[in-house]
Amino acid sequence: MGFPTKHSTELISSSSLSNPPRVTNPELVSELMFNTMVIYGPTGSRKTTEIGNFAKYIYTKTGKITRLVTMDGGGYAPVQDLVGAGIIEPWRLVEEERPLPMLVHVSKGVWPKNLKNGKRLDNTLIPAAKSLHVGAYAVEGWFSIANAAMRYLVSKGQKINEDVVSKFEEESDFGSVSFGAPSRGHYGFAQNFLLDLLRNFSGLGLERILYTSLEGKGEDKFTKALTYGPATAGGAITSAIPQYVGDCLHFEDFSVNKGKDKDGQPLVDLQTRAWFVSHPDPQTRVMWPAKARLLPSKVEEFKKIMGNGYFNLNEKSLRDYMEVQDELLASGVEESINWRAKIDAGR
Repeated sequence: MGFPTKHSTELISSSSLSNPPRVTNPELVSELMFNTMVIYGPTGSRKTTEIGNFAKYIYTKTGKITRLVTMDGGGYAPVQDLVGAGIIEPWRLVEEERPLPMLVHVSKGVWPKNLKNGKRLDNTLIPAAKSLHVGAYAVEGWFSIANAAMRYLVSKGQKINEDVVSKFEEESDFGSVSFGAPSRGHYGFAQNFLLDLLRNFSGLGLERILYTSLEGKGEDKFTKALTYGPATAGGAITSAIPQYVGDCLHFEDFSVNKGKDKDGQPLVDLQTRAWFVSHPDPQTRVMWPAKARLLPSKVEEFKKIMGNGYFNLNEKSLRDYMEVQDELLASGVEESINWRAKIDAGR
C-alpha cells in the first residue's frame, strides 16, 4: 500500500515491504505532524485515563466533543463518566466484523449515526461534513490496529507479495476456521496501512488527534542494536514512527516506597511518569523516544512549568501539558508580532 499525499507526491516509500517506510519529503511530513500526538506505555499506565483529560481540554477550549476510536480490548471504563456526559463519543471498532475498511472510513471522518455502548446499531452513517461538533479524535491504539490488519489478512489468506505462512483450515461443528502466520509482506502492509490512517486523520483539520500504543522493542536494520518506541507491527518501524506525529510522550511506571504496614510489610505506590524528552531505559540504557512540539525559544520555560523532561501523572495531566503548550505558543506568536511591529516602525 502506497502513502500518497494530497499533492499526489509520494511521502513514504520502502525498497521492500519488509523495510520500514522512510521520509522522502520532510516538508510534507510537517503536514502529517500538525496537531498530532502519541502517548505510549505499558498496559495499565493510565493511557485511557489521559484520554479523558485530553477530551476535557478539548471541550474547555473549543466546546466540542472528542470521538474515541478504540481497537483495544480493554474497554474505556476510566472515561465512562465522560462518555455518559456526552464529552467523549466512543466507537468500539474492535468488535466490527471487517475492521480494516471501517478504520479507513472513520479516518476520513465518517461516523455511525446510531451507537449504543460504543457499538454500531445499523448502517446509517454521518459524513465528515456533518461533524462540526467534533473537536478531536482519540485513536486507541497503534499496536491493536496493526495486529488487526495482520489477523484480517491471515484469516482471508490474502497474499501480499508472499503467501500466508503455514496456512491451513480446521473443520468444526460451526464451519471451517482458517489458521496461519503473517509473512514479511503482511508486516509491511500493516505498517503502511497504519501510516495511511495517520495521513487521513491529520487531513480532518481538527484541533488535535491523539493516538495511543503499547511499548515496542525492535532492532536497527544495519547495526542490529536494540531500538525502543511505540509498538506497531514488527520491530522495523518501532523507533521511526514517532517522527510522524508532533508530540510523543512515553509513560513509564515507577514505584514509590510508602513505608510499612502494621505487620511490617513494605508498602509501595505505583505511579507513572510522562516523558516528553527521550530518555534511557533504567535497565538496558536503550533510549525511549519522546518529544514535545514547542517553539525553540519556549523550551526552557516549558520545562520550568512541566518538569525537566517529564511530569508525574499523579500531579499533572495531559490537560496541563496541552494548556501550557498552547499558552507558550500564543505568547511566542505575540512576541513575534511585537518584534515585527518594532522593525517596521524603524524602517
